[in-house]
This record gives sequence, structure tokens and C-alpha cells, in this order.
Amino acid sequence: PTSARSVPRRSAPGPRASRRGAAAAVLLLLAPARALAPPRIYFDVASAGGSLGRVEVSLESFDCLPRLSENLRLIASNERSPRCTFDGARLAHSPAGPNYKWAHSFEGSGNRPAIEASLLGADASSANRNDVVGGSYYGAPLGDVDVVLTTPLAGPGAKKARFSFVRIGASPSEWKQRLLINSAVLGVAISPDADDVLARLAALGPDDAPRITSTGVVDAADDDCLVPAPEDLDDVDECLWDAAQEAAWREERFRKAEMEGNRDPARGNSGTVR
Repeated sequence: PTSARSVPRRSAPGPRASRRGAAAAVLLLLAPARALAPPRIYFDVASAGGSLGRVEVSLESFDCLPRLSENLRLIASNERSPRCTFDGARLAHSPAGPNYKWAHSFEGSGNRPAIEASLLGADASSANRNDVVGGSYYGAPLGDVDVVLTTPLAGPGAKKARFSFVRIGASPSEWKQRLLINSAVLGVAISPDADDVLARLAALGPDDAPRITSTGVVDAADDDCLVPAPEDLDDVDECLWDAAQEAAWREERFRKAEMEGNRDPARGNSGTVR
């Protein structure tokens, strides 16, 4: 009789190998999640009398309003300078106005958007509309926040390079989120003294000239590696997610959003306008 061939049996992985495999899997899931973190930008504000401080903003609507948020990020990062920049931009200063204390608008040079204006209107949809008394605004739902950064969706400056800091936390109870009607909320101020900076701005006299002196993107880390691998993991790259990967991911993500905004209804949305 023919003897049956013996098939070697694999030994079960040891507990340490199992832990390493599980840890690697978790970290590989965390890597792209880290990339999903909203970009952060900053604005340095000053008047004729000197610096008023810095306002740092997290672009919380980067996912639901990708084109409008990227338009803001591109201008703030000076990636489109000198055509599009906030450096030296004047903050509207009308102390006699009824809402001046609660909303401070500014615009990039020449009010020129960094992205084709026809694309910017594609973000506003019922999926990201938030209804309030008297109207609605667009963007990520807001919790208990003090200062937000908005852009108008109607009227002067709409779909261009006009933006506003809005102090919804300090505003009277009859205003609050009603100050956001007909606008897109792109970000939330995360610097602890943001409201104090804007309160100092609101207290300026009529002869002062508040300006944005500089803007930029807040670095996510001091080095290129955003998600390092634990030292006790073998056969895993030292860095699971680096700055170049994140930049490439954001570029591809926006490219897809831009393509989606170019869909041609006349062709059944199957092609893009060129």
C-alpha cells in the first residue's frame, strides 16, 4: 500500500508574535486616521499700536466642505502668493456697526480665490446644511464653541476670498448661530485666547487700522514622521505615516473632490468639464 504523505503542520504563532501582529494592524489603521486630522492655520493680527495676538483655527469642515476649506488653506499657506495671500489684509473696521463686535471680515489680495470660483459653490448641499432660526449655514455641526471662521455663500465676496471671524460665544443670546446664516463655517478657533484677540480688535478706535500681518499652516509635527512604529515591532518600517504620504493623500483627496465638482449634468454626470 502506498504510504500517505505526511503534511507538515504549522505551529501556532506564539503570544509575542500575535501581540506584534495585532499592534501592527492597529497602527496601520491609525496611520490614515491621523491623516484625516483637519489642517490648522494661524492668523497674526495687529493694529497701528502693535500686535493684537494670534488666532489659530482648525479647519473642521475640511471633509464636508473640501473645496471651500482648501481654498482657504491655499491662501493662508501662501502657496498661491503673490496672487492670493492674506499678508497685510485689512480687517473691516466699523466700530459704529451693529454687529462689529461679533464679526470681523477680511479678504485676500484682490479678493481672488485660489480655486476656480465655479467649483466653490459645489460644496453647499443639504447634506451639510444646519438650520437655525431665520435661515441656515453650511459646514460641520457646531458644539459649544466661541469663535468660528466663515466665508459667505451669497452677496459680496461669495465664492471668492472673503472670510470672517465670528464670535458666536460672546454674542448676545438673540444672535449666536444666527450670525452664521448664508455662510459656510470652515473652521473653529482652537487657540485659548482667540476671543480675547478679537475683543481687543473690537475695542479699537475708529482711527486704528487692524491688519493681518502673517498667516501660515501649523506644522503637525517637528519631524517628517507623523506616526512612528513602536520599537518592539519587527519587520515594520520605522515610520508608518510620514509628511510626504499625508501631503500626497490630501492632494489626491482634493483632486477627486475637484473632479466631482466638475461633473457635467448634460452628460449624465459621467464625464467632466474640461
